[in-house]
Amino acid sequence: MKVLALKLDLKADDYRPFLPLLCRERANRIGDLRQPADRLRSVCGELLVRKTIADLLHIENQEIHFSTNQYGKPYLSFAPDFHFNISHSGCWVVGAFANVPVGIDVEQVQRTLDLAVAAMVLSPEEFVHYQQLEHEAAVDYFFRIWTLKESFVKAVGKGLSIEPSSLTIRKAGDALLECLADGRRSSGRFREYELEPNYRTAVCALGETVLPHAPECVTITYFEQLLV
Repeated sequence: MKVLALKLDLKADDYRPFLPLLCRERANRIGDLRQPADRLRSVCGELLVRKTIADLLHIENQEIHFSTNQYGKPYLSFAPDFHFNISHSGCWVVGAFANVPVGIDVEQVQRTLDLAVAAMVLSPEEFVHYQQLEHEAAVDYFFRIWTLKESFVKAVGKGLSIEPSSLTIRKAGDALLECLADGRRSSGRFREYELEPNYRTAVCALGETVLPHAPECVTITYFEQLLV
């Protein structure tokens, strides 16, 4: 497994020179985004995926063509055993690459949190625990659980068809975490990373033996490296 992270300069708004490196459909979709920061994050996320795929599979960028499953998750039809996922939030773009289904999520922690949102994301068991915490601890707990669940949902690849509140994250002994889906133990295994304060990052891989091979820390990459 490989986990990469790229920190962005959100003041850099000229993303257009890099659009030719993307497929036309993806470039058009990015161009339709309203916020310059969203366009920059999306372009850099695409470049991160393409550069890493090209390096790991020893192919050229123009040979990379994505397909999507019925839920919209992209994959490589010519390399079905190669799995990848990206996420971005704030000034960070992250990606995970593995030989098993994998999901990754990064979230910038917001210190104001709507109770209704927490109730939508947390399972009843988690929500009870959340309500017992002081504000700062409750916010940290919420964003930790949220990133873990998002990484699991993205690894499964079924998108919004999975309700976050139907999942429960629990300790599984020896500092490991497991995810219960509708009360049943899933094959999701997790690792969390710290990029910087006020960001939560989690990776989920589907399989009992994956996490021992997950890197201990994220590999930081730089924008210039994506263009080589």
